[in-house]
Amino acid sequence: LASSVSFLVQRRPPTKALLEKATQGKLDTPEGRLEIVNDPAIGLFAVDQTAFNAQTRAVKVFTEWLGTDRISETAKDTNVYADFAGVKGALEQETTQFLSTAVTSGAAGGGSLTELLGGTWSMVNAPLAKVYGVTAPGASDSAFVRVDLPNRRGILNQGAFLSVFAHAHESAPVLRGVAVMRRVACIPAPSPVGLNLAVVPPLPDPTKTTRQRFTTHATPDCAGCHNSIDSFGFAFEGFDGMGKARTMDNGAAVDASVVISGTDFDGSYADSNALATALSTGAQVRQCFARHIYRALA
Repeated sequence: LASSVSFLVQRRPPTKALLEKATQGKLDTPEGRLEIVNDPAIGLFAVDQTAFNAQTRAVKVFTEWLGTDRISETAKDTNVYADFAGVKGALEQETTQFLSTAVTSGAAGGGSLTELLGGTWSMVNAPLAKVYGVTAPGASDSAFVRVDLPNRRGILNQGAFLSVFAHAHESAPVLRGVAVMRRVACIPAPSPVGLNLAVVPPLPDPTKTTRQRFTTHATPDCAGCHNSIDSFGFAFEGFDGMGKARTMDNGAAVDASVVISGTDFDGSYADSNALATALSTGAQVRQCFARHIYRALA
């Protein structure tokens, strides 16, 4: 237990002090482990320039888990998203700073998974605040400040996640749906390649919304999987391919409402914010999170 805790937080063997706590049974329960991890006398989260910083390690694990580490290599069609290149660095920094704050016990929510997926705040600088359409007092082009974002709950509604899981010229409900299923809820989403199916992308149609185009699937075999995938992906249609909020798509009102079934967070959700709130407290999501953390450390 002492080794597991130490490698999780500091990526190194346990100290004598931590081993002593383990032999005393202080790590036998989740409550005990939480107390020891936050005990300044043990110093697991103390800044140590000679060792791998725990906070940096946590941020790296979480960005790899959710795929937001790929934002630096994500590109967009400049004819559609002319301002993406100018804020791509800010999107990456937002997620990094949000995670750095949210994973520590001093953050609102106690560094919980609930805060990570359902928090109603984030860190923005002046260019990003403009993209998000919010006021960020004190923010400059370089300085990030904390702002309330009740309409962008948690990391899944931040620009980095929404940009990575989108196409270069439009949103991608399939990519977003599969990402949430596999990475957040550990729900299997078979690949068309593994099923020996040929994917036929929906034709561009300026008279239809993205949801309307992607609702029709080429074959019954495709439709079977997409009944689940689309239920997650369409929830994020309130955001375009670079994460800007929108209420209209191709001149029609956006429909981001979904119905989820077959999970411990079944229900009807108005949009991705409502879905993120449910995900943030779901037992299935917590088990999935633990699985990914274990894989990251194995």
